Amino acid sequence: MRRVLRVMTFGLLIVAMMATIAAPAGAKNQVERPYKGSEQVIFTLLVETCGLAGCNFTTVGENGRSTHLGKMTSTSEGFITFGSECELSDGTIVTGFSTEGTFEFTAANGDKILGTCENEGCADGAGIIPGVIEGTQEIVGGTGRFAGATGSAVTFGDNIGPLSWVGTLTY
Repeated sequence: MRRVLRVMTFGLLIVAMMATIAAPAGAKNQVERPYKGSEQVIFTLLVETCGLAGCNFTTVGENGRSTHLGKMTSTSEGFITFGSECELSDGTIVTGFSTEGTFEFTAANGDKILGTCENEGCADGAGIIPGVIEGTQEIVGGTGRFAGATGSAVTFGDNIGPLSWVGTLTY
C-alpha cells in the first residue's frame, strides 16, 4: 500500500511539474491594468503599392509615452482605403479613409507589445495626414514582461497633436 501511495504521489508531482512547464511564461499572474499613451506618428503612404482598392502604409512613432512601457517607439504597417468626403469641425471638406494593420510598441528596455489596429478618419487637404482619426487596438501578444499580453484600447487624434489611446492591458 505504501508503495502504491508513493508511486501515485510521484505521478501527481510529475503531472503538476509538466503543467507548470507547459504554461506560457506570460500566463502566470496576469493582471488587467489601465493602459494609455500617446505619440507623434509619421505616416508614410507607399505610393508604388496604390491601386483602385487603396494603398499600403507604414508609420513610425516618435516621442511616445505609455503606461507600462514608459518612453517608447512604435512601428506599424497596413492598408489604407480612401472613401467619400467628410467634413472637419471647421467646415473643411476632406477625404475620408479607413485603415487596418498591425503595430509594435517597443519600451526602452526592448520589451514589446504587439497588436492589430483599425481606424477611420478624415484626411487634410494633402489627403495623407489625418485631420481626425479614431479607432481601436487589439493587443495580441508581446515579448519580455509582455509575453502573452492581451487587451484593447480606443485610439484618437487630430493633425495638430499626437495619436493617443486609452484602454486596458493584461500581462
